[in-house]
Amino acid sequence: MSGKKAETIGRREALKRVGTLAAVPVLSAYHPLVPVQPGGAPWQPRFLTPDEATLVAELAELIIPQTETPGAEAANVHQYIDLVLSQGSGRSQTAFRRGLERFAGVDEARRVEMLGDGGPFFDELKQLTVDGYYRSEIGMKQELGYEGRAFVTVFEGCTHEDHSSWTPSERSADDA
Repeated sequence: MSGKKAETIGRREALKRVGTLAAVPVLSAYHPLVPVQPGGAPWQPRFLTPDEATLVAELAELIIPQTETPGAEAANVHQYIDLVLSQGSGRSQTAFRRGLERFAGVDEARRVEMLGDGGPFFDELKQLTVDGYYRSEIGMKQELGYEGRAFVTVFEGCTHEDHSSWTPSERSADDA
């Protein structure tokens, strides 16, 4: 490396950097993908039961908790997750419900431990949480500072000196 010390960043900063890529949707007062209920009625889940929606909100908040900026629950990430699941396949819906069932009736400390174990359910929940958060007004404006109407006219790519001379290596027979 060009004499610079490697930077260590926390989970929130890593999510913030990844989330910048999600800053495409148009900002509005509502989550851009969750339709407002007819007649201005309170939000109702499309796929999840009300108890499952509450559980998803709690789990998402464990992934992106409130700090100096609002967390996943304030960004209504559970509404986004419900919308995505409502449009998914029966197989993915069943798998998600099975994953959720493991967390029902479990205290927060145990939930944190279970989420830390990882696995396919956690991977999907984390991805949906990050997508929903950084596609919300809270995630985009308050967390990322994205004000909209920003565009990049030139993308220079990686400018690290060590990377400028990189060339792909020959593929081995194992890669084929």
